[in-house]
Amino acid sequence: MRIIIGAAAGNIGHRVAEHVVQAGAEAVLLVRAPAKISPALAARAQVVPVDLTDTAAVTAAAQGADALFWLVPPNLGAPDWPQWYQAIGAAGATAVRANSIARVVLVSSLGAGMAPGLSTVSYIGDTERQFNDTGAHVVALRPGYFMENLLLQAQSIRTQGVIAYPYAEDHALPWVSAADIAAAAAHYLLHPTWAGQWTRNLMGPASLTLPACASIIAEVLGRPVRYQRQTEAEVRQGLAAFGASPHAQDELLALFRALGDPTGAYATPRTPEARTETSLRDFVRQWD
Repeated sequence: MRIIIGAAAGNIGHRVAEHVVQAGAEAVLLVRAPAKISPALAARAQVVPVDLTDTAAVTAAAQGADALFWLVPPNLGAPDWPQWYQAIGAAGATAVRANSIARVVLVSSLGAGMAPGLSTVSYIGDTERQFNDTGAHVVALRPGYFMENLLLQAQSIRTQGVIAYPYAEDHALPWVSAADIAAAAAHYLLHPTWAGQWTRNLMGPASLTLPACASIIAEVLGRPVRYQRQTEAEVRQGLAAFGASPHAQDELLALFRALGDPTGAYATPRTPEARTETSLRDFVRQWD
């Protein structure tokens, strides 16, 4: 089985690649920077340097594929986020059509396409439609809030004992780990017994408010940690310090508003198949 893995050096992609090679399937890793692939993984896979917006290059690399794993990697420097999503979706969808790839596993987002004006939540809904229009079998995995986002707060936790977001104190987020997303994706890639076009929400074992997250982190790390709600001005200032362009700041603030809406994407009801195993406590225990 030949499986194409887009953004294979990323937080989810490299984990999908590990599952695929461990199962003995042929993995083709599409990456912008091949040096980011570990030597151990590169020795067991075909590594192809490619820009995921380059339709011709992606199509050529995907020849003979049985399945495609796809996601749109974050790009704070992209001058036009809708165009970034459209271009990467178009490249993947064109490769599926040109190579008659039977199955696609796409990492989407909880609430994808539910309304316009929700930044990446809206754009990834358009990406879902691009792949569905190919006629291939498509499963769109719709994860909630990545636990890995907390790693961006490591310095604040270490030096100030604070995690800071713009969400209300009583707003619960469905925390999910990249490892669980990758495991779900690999399952569908390696077990081609499913058919049709459908979605699966991935929402972790429980939704948690930020104060509850702070309590769990404090318990595991053995130090005081509290939640501090940020204003939009503070968020914008922090994003600017991180190097985000004004356009990226606008997009991320729109995303934070969408995800913080108590009637929005994260109000999605839980179902048994949306549960993933890694708890926030387990995730924090893995921190160095």
